[in-house]
Amino acid sequence: MKQRYRTKARETWLESLRYDEVNKVYRYYIIFEYEGWNEPNKVALIFDEKVNFMKMELFVYAKFDENTIEETRKDHTLFSLNFKDWAEELIKRVIKPIEKDELVILLEKTEIRDHKLEVQFDVNEMRYSYIIDGENPDEDKLMGGLKEVSEYYFIQFYDIPSLKEVEYYVQTHPNIRVKYVSELVQHEKAKKKIKKFERSKSIC
Repeated sequence: MKQRYRTKARETWLESLRYDEVNKVYRYYIIFEYEGWNEPNKVALIFDEKVNFMKMELFVYAKFDENTIEETRKDHTLFSLNFKDWAEELIKRVIKPIEKDELVILLEKTEIRDHKLEVQFDVNEMRYSYIIDGENPDEDKLMGGLKEVSEYYFIQFYDIPSLKEVEYYVQTHPNIRVKYVSELVQHEKAKKKIKKFERSKSIC
């Protein structure tokens, strides 16, 4: 992808796509880091449910050296606009309905690291990575990107309606359910342990 504007930030990355149930919008987050900043700045590209670009939200907490805060905001705005079409295409693919039998599990890219099982799969011209944490299910992650360039631009997904059943689809897929039964059992035990702890706290 061509970037028409180069930011002064030392490092940037595409972070996440989040669905806002209250406002019925998708927010695509871009992160900016610079030496000396206590926390990164970020920008959200906001799209409605029909994937029409609405506006941009800027969360600019620090400025570049020798620049004002407004100049820093302008830099972030121009750089983020490079990704508007990119974000639009990704959202269009993500919100397509998914059927269980459409998932293509990539066993050659599925692996266990420590207590985490990472399963990669393709569907709707997207490549996803579902990380199943056997010790702390609250740390499970669903990430992904456009299939043709996914390895370079994976982002994390939060509360996306079309992806609600995907984790279940992966866990119950024959290629995963049989080969990684121990990891899935451990994950389920950890989930029950967390629920039991939360119930005990509510009683207290």
